[in-house]
Amino acid sequence: MRDVAEAIFRESARLQLAFLEGHLDLVVRAAAAITEILRVGGKVLLFGNGGSAADAQHIAAELVNRFLLDRPALPAIALTTDSMAFTGGDGGKLAGLVEYAFVGPSRSTARIQEVHATLGHVLCQLVETELFGKP
Repeated sequence: MRDVAEAIFRESARLQLAFLEGHLDLVVRAAAAITEILRVGGKVLLFGNGGSAADAQHIAAELVNRFLLDRPALPAIALTTDSMAFTGGDGGKLAGLVEYAFVGPSRSTARIQEVHATLGHVLCQLVETELFGKP
């Protein structure tokens, strides 16, 4: 059992680093776009299906409530239906239909969702810092 647990953590860490190497510039551009949308009065819409719907609700809650800073609520809504651009594998057709496609390069749904959870928190922190300063 110990070997299995260790293998899962190591695979998750490997995927996190692979995602960082392949997507860092995209993450920064997406955070800047979200920040600008919020500055001009827009709102963030998040969506997914299955476990990713719960991830969308989680990140919307981080924006609406507080993430690291005491600050006003940011407008965000989790649509939580069968849609969106946090994806895995090779990204499928969805990757070509969106401006910011975040593809977790794995076939394991659990490992992909771990990358997406970290990505959601990174985007929240970057946006919050840009809008309200350092925590």
